[in-house]
Amino acid sequence: MEKLGQQHKEQTERRVVCISQDSFYRTLTPSERLRAERGQFNFDHPDAFDDKKLLAILKDILAGKKVEVPEYDYVTNSISHRSHTIYPADV
Repeated sequence: MEKLGQQHKEQTERRVVCISQDSFYRTLTPSERLRAERGQFNFDHPDAFDDKKLLAILKDILAGKKVEVPEYDYVTNSISHRSHTIYPADV
């Protein structure tokens, strides 16, 4: 906790947020979408994620900004039009 600058804060003073990496699946190509529908697309592979979007959102949270985290639609294998508001956090 010392490296995080949290050694002097009480546990009740810390603001913690959890973000699902599933919110950062990248947009699939048409052929990838077909493979996903057949259960043949590897969603666990690092290339399945939009790392730039994830990093940008994490930087904004660390900078004290409110962010909108996208919601992934598992039925359509695409980013939903819905999102979750995440407020700045310590951890």
